[in-house]
Amino acid sequence: MLSLSGQVCIESQGRSGDVVITLPGGEVRFWWEFGGGTCIAIVQVPDPQQWEQQALLHPYPRVAFLEALAAELSALQCPAATHKISENVLEFHH
Repeated sequence: MLSLSGQVCIESQGRSGDVVITLPGGEVRFWWEFGGGTCIAIVQVPDPQQWEQQALLHPYPRVAFLEALAAELSALQCPAATHKISENVLEFHH
């Protein structure tokens, strides 16, 4: 299983910011914002076609990478949350 432990940082600018992932070739940034209702937060991620076009992400299987990212973000910010991966977003719910 892929692990991103120690490679993820959350930058906050109020109700939104960037999730920064440090990979061997550089940094990848995904925009995030707080959600509403049962949604704690939303992280915008590349869709499968965009994923293949990004040199830093292409070597990693998308679903495995996003599952590892969700696990790391949950550990850092919302341990009791569940998550859902869709085409463009990673959602965290309570």
